[in-house]
Amino acid sequence: NFENAMGFYTPEDQKKMDYLFKRAVTEGLSYDEEVQLTRADGVLIWVRVKGIPEFENGKCIKVTGIIQDIERSKKIVLDLAAKEAMLQSFIRYAPVSIAMFDSQLNYLSLSQNWEKEFVTNSADLIGKNFFQIAGEVPYSRKKIYLRALLGIAYKEENFTMVLPHQDEPQHYVLEVTPWY
Repeated sequence: NFENAMGFYTPEDQKKMDYLFKRAVTEGLSYDEEVQLTRADGVLIWVRVKGIPEFENGKCIKVTGIIQDIERSKKIVLDLAAKEAMLQSFIRYAPVSIAMFDSQLNYLSLSQNWEKEFVTNSADLIGKNFFQIAGEVPYSRKKIYLRALLGIAYKEENFTMVLPHQDEPQHYVLEVTPWY
């Protein structure tokens, strides 16, 4: 029965499923959720639970649905999310200025040192194009980034650049490499 089935869900997901089921019965709203339950053999797994209420004369007569084991795919998604978080943390707290771009040279991530060095905020940059943000970029420098997109790395030990907030030209080790 329904109460027995609810006992297999984790306590948090029992509350969620109870709410969704009651809402389906009273308001006619379907649900499609990913939750955890404990199988009969005691193993905790992720499942997709879908319920579609059926009504006759304004009254719910049944809720038809499925419970699908999604443990394998959910684990892949969670593992990828953990690795993404680790990569973001590595970039964010690197002791050097680092920026990561997509294949269109839109900002994906940057370090705190990049923010300090170039007086910017990551929230203002993520998703925006490097060339649009940087303003006038000489063609020779644009070529460095465009070649990196083709797989050609570039390194210059004494790259000089004038920054608006600095009195003197700044000297950098500029290294541009594809990461994908």
